Amino acid sequence: MKAGFAHRDITPAASMKMAGFDRRKAPAAGRLDALQVSALVLCDEQDGVLVLLGFDLLGLNTALCDAVRTAAAEACGLAPECIWVSATHTHSGPTLPYPAQDAGVAAYIEELLSRAAEAAAEALAAAVPAAAEFADAPVRGLTSLRNRGRAGSDFAMPMPVFRLHCGGQPLYFLRICCHPTVLNEQNLLYSADLVGRIRTALGADALILNGACGDLSTRFTRRASDAAELERLGALPAQAALRAAYTSAPAFGSRLRCAHRRFSLERWLGPQGEERTALMAAVRRKADACTDTQALREYDSILAVLERPVAAPQTRQLCISAAHLGSCILLGIPFEMDHADSLSLESRLTALAGCPVYLICYTGGAESYLPSGAPLTENSTYEDFAALFSPESRAQVQKYAEECVRELL
Repeated sequence: MKAGFAHRDITPAASMKMAGFDRRKAPAAGRLDALQVSALVLCDEQDGVLVLLGFDLLGLNTALCDAVRTAAAEACGLAPECIWVSATHTHSGPTLPYPAQDAGVAAYIEELLSRAAEAAAEALAAAVPAAAEFADAPVRGLTSLRNRGRAGSDFAMPMPVFRLHCGGQPLYFLRICCHPTVLNEQNLLYSADLVGRIRTALGADALILNGACGDLSTRFTRRASDAAELERLGALPAQAALRAAYTSAPAFGSRLRCAHRRFSLERWLGPQGEERTALMAAVRRKADACTDTQALREYDSILAVLERPVAAPQTRQLCISAAHLGSCILLGIPFEMDHADSLSLESRLTALAGCPVYLICYTGGAESYLPSGAPLTENSTYEDFAALFSPESRAQVQKYAEECVRELL
């Protein structure tokens, strides 16, 4: 197996509208730290190649992911199917509608495509023989089950880590499961947020992908929303990765295979008219009765969703990706997903595949939350209110995910 790594700075030079918080209306006012696109290239001995791209962005829609695949594939001389596109889900990056109508946004996207292609090509050219090690490195004190209030803050975030030895300093490839939102809606500076601080604390090249964290965040573990708290929380997963007990993973990268499952879903319009008005009134009553400032964010976020303009009916083209890495399978979905839901899906697919299956969200698209499947009521969570698709879509997406994994077996 060979591995190579490269990255490029993708921080916008200009002020742009920021993504991630409905209540934040002002555009970016500067830069706290760099946004990056990171490229990890793996090559097996049968000429199989996989290029894993991770963007410090909230998400990239399906069309933009396809454009990235095309640009990176051309730069590397590979088929687009070999290119994996994920986002870390920072809420301190630019909003990226694609295709872009605004000239400034369009120019930035062209730059984004160019830098992603450069990083992929450089990583491929830098690929050298590598030996892999693996560790499970759970992290406490970072993530809370935010829908359980402060009772959910004693949570051990699962974190699988691969450490690759390529002749020099180790290269890390890891998955977190956490909304990387130490910085809140008051922040107007571009930042990779939590993921950027994890990379800095590791002191080594690292590709960090994000898993199922629909209901996981730093809401009840962070003490503030500033650079100092970023340093504190970012050090936790870095220390876990650096101190973990690793074992050899000789099968990692031994045979690389990719699959993509494309499908379409009708966007759900959600509650309308009097039903919408009644839901807003019920949520406002709950907000008025809430005395915990952090818990109040749940109701404020729901109200922000219900205050959005009603979307027009639309058919969305979606993509699920899967990559067999020899010792495990990555399953990429274009959604945010509830953590318990993801554990159930991972367990079922791991039994099917005979090797660990790790869910990676914000991959191949950006379609907000995968609904829980329960009917929407005043007691539903923010995640269900923010879902773009009907409760019934959950079962469809899980079926397509299983089909994608089966294709690799």
